[in-house]
Amino acid sequence: MRALPLVLAPVPSRATPTLTARTSPHTGALLVLASRPELLERCFVRGAHEKRGVLAVRIWRYDRWELVLTDDRVPCVASLPQPTGGRAAAAAPLYGGCTDGAQLAPALLAKAYAKLHSSYAALRAGRITELLVDLTGGVSQKIDLDAAAAGDAAAAAAAAEQLWADLRALVGGGALVGCQQLSATPTSPRGAAGERQGVRAHVTYVVVEATELSAAGGRARLVCVRDLWGGAPWGGAWRAGAPEWTELPSGGGGGGASALQQLQAAGSAHVGAAVAADATGAFWMAMDDFVTCFDKVYACRMFPDPTPRAVVFGEWGPTSSGGCLNYASSWRLNPQFMLELPTAARVFVSLSQPSLFGPIQQRDYLPVGVCVLKGNSRRRLLVTRRENLFGASVISDTREVSFELELPPSTADRPHVIVPYTFEPGEVGEFKLSVFCEAKFSLRPVAKDDEWHHIALDGEWDAQRSGGCPNPENEHWHRNPQWSLTAQQPTNLTILLEIRPPPPPDTPAQLALGAILLSSAAGGGKKRFIGREDVISQAGFARAPVVSTTVRLDATSEPLYLLPCTFNEGEVAQFTLHLYSDAPLEVAEVPFAALEPSSAPLPPTQISSVGAEASASAAANEAAAAAAAATAAAEKARSAKSSHACAVM
Repeated sequence: MRALPLVLAPVPSRATPTLTARTSPHTGALLVLASRPELLERCFVRGAHEKRGVLAVRIWRYDRWELVLTDDRVPCVASLPQPTGGRAAAAAPLYGGCTDGAQLAPALLAKAYAKLHSSYAALRAGRITELLVDLTGGVSQKIDLDAAAAGDAAAAAAAAEQLWADLRALVGGGALVGCQQLSATPTSPRGAAGERQGVRAHVTYVVVEATELSAAGGRARLVCVRDLWGGAPWGGAWRAGAPEWTELPSGGGGGGASALQQLQAAGSAHVGAAVAADATGAFWMAMDDFVTCFDKVYACRMFPDPTPRAVVFGEWGPTSSGGCLNYASSWRLNPQFMLELPTAARVFVSLSQPSLFGPIQQRDYLPVGVCVLKGNSRRRLLVTRRENLFGASVISDTREVSFELELPPSTADRPHVIVPYTFEPGEVGEFKLSVFCEAKFSLRPVAKDDEWHHIALDGEWDAQRSGGCPNPENEHWHRNPQWSLTAQQPTNLTILLEIRPPPPPDTPAQLALGAILLSSAAGGGKKRFIGREDVISQAGFARAPVVSTTVRLDATSEPLYLLPCTFNEGEVAQFTLHLYSDAPLEVAEVPFAALEPSSAPLPPTQISSVGAEASASAAANEAAAAAAAATAAAEKARSAKSSHACAVM
C-alpha cells in the first residue's frame, strides 16, 4: 500500500440502493481522512505479517485501540458501462472505492472496520464524526451554521466572529474538517444558492484552509474547500481566475499587493486553486458564501501528546441521574467533577457514550449534555444561577457532544465544576468525560470526604397542616409542619425545599414556597407571632419547584426550628426538605400538639419585612426593605405573579 493523496470515486452500491456512496457516512469519513494521507497511513500497523497477506488495522473503540487482523480481499461491484455504450471498466470496491486503482487503503480500512463491528452495515449506520473518531482516536466537534447565525443583528455579528475564529483554529490546529449541506432542498434558499454556484446537497466537502486577506472591498475572509468528487467547479465570488484575486486592495491594504500575491506570500498550499481549476478539487470561496451554502461543519480534533488532558469514566445511576439544569429539583444529583485551573485558559470538554450500532433511527443513545459551572466550595454544587454558567454543550442523542470555552482561573477552595447530565432525570448509562487544556490542570470527582452530610425530610401540607406564611394577619401559620435542628459544631447549612413529585420543567409552578429557619425562641409553638429578629434565614417565597437558602450556623445549645410553608393558607401538596451541611445535624419533627402557641399579643415593634425575591436566595432576603404597612405589603405580595413577600418578620 502506498500513502498517496486519495480521490474517492462514487461507486454504485447494490447493497444500499437508497444510500448512495456520496452520502453514506463511511464514504464521507474516508473522504475527509483522505485529505490527510499521513493519518490514513497511521491506521495500518506495519510488520512481517504483510508478506503473508495479513493486514493489521488499528481502530479506536471508546477507550482503547483495537487491533483488527484481516486480509486484502474486498467485495467489489462491476462499474457501470461507459456513456458511449462501450465495455464496462474493471470492477471497483463496493466500499471505499478510489479512482486510483492501485490505492486500496480506503477499501481495506472499511473492511477492517466492518469486521470489528461484525458487518458492513456498521459503515452505513454511523455518523461521519463517529467514524472519524474511530479511525483517528480523536474527539469530535460539530458546528451548526444555522444556529451560529440565529438571534438579532448584534448576536449574529458576534456569532459570525466566533464562527470564523473557531474555523480558523480548527483548520490551523490540524483538525480534520468537513462540511455538508444537509437540510437544504432544491427549492430552499440555501439549496438554490448552492446549486447555482455548484455546491451539491448531502455531499461531504473538506475544508483545507481558512485565511483573511486585504481586498478591494476591505478585508476578505476566505475558505478553501476541496470537492473530491470532481463535480462542477465553484461559480461564485473568488472562484478560480475571478477578478477579485488580481484587484488591488483599497486604502493600500496588504502592502499594495493583490489578494493572489498575498496568498503566495503567505505560503498557501492552494494558490493554484485561485488561478485555475484545481486537479485535486480545491476551490476558494468567501466566508459569507460558505455560511450560505453549507449548514454543518464536522471536525475531528487530535490534540498533540504534550497537551494536558484528563479522561474519567462514570455512569448515571437510578440515584445519580438528575437531568439537565432545567430540572431545578434534581440536577444536583448528577456526577460532578472538580476542575482546578491555576490560570486562565481555553478548555475543550467532550462527553461520549459507548458505541451503539444499527440504523441511526434505531440506535438508542441517551440525549446528553455537559456544562461548566462556577463552584462555591470543594463540595458538591447544590444550587446555581445563570450567571454562574460558564458554558454548556448542546443536548443531543448522539454518541458524543463537546464544546470549547475560555475559563478564568479557579482557586483551591473554589474549583470550577463540570456536570455531565442526561436530558431527563432517571436515565441510566455510562459515559466518558475528556478534558483538554492549553494549561496544566487537575480533574477529579467529588471526593467522598467532601460530600455533604445530607438529611431528607418528607412532609405534607394537608387540610389540617397547611397554615400559610407567618404574616401578621395569619394566626394559623404554626399549623405547618416543623422540625427542630441542633448543630453540635459550626457548619454551613443549605436548605432546599422542593415539591413532590417535581413538576415538568415547562409547567409553571402553582404554589409559592418558602422555608424559614427560626430561632430557638420562636419555633415549636413558642410564639404566636414572630418578628424579623426571630428569622435566621429564609428561602422564598417564589412560585418555583424548589427554593433554597444558605446560612452559616454556630454551634447551638438550644434547637432551631425549620418551618416549610406555602404562601397561602390551606394549599395542599407533598414536599421534601433537604438539609446539606458540613457537620452532622440532629433533627426531629415537632409533634403537632406542641405547635399551639401562646396567645400573647404581637408587640407593634416586631412588625417588619423580610420580603423574599423570586430568586429565593439569602442575598434577596437581606435586601428586602422594611414594610411600612404589613397588611398592605401582604396584599401586594398575594397579587404578585412570580414572587411573594412574607412581610411580618
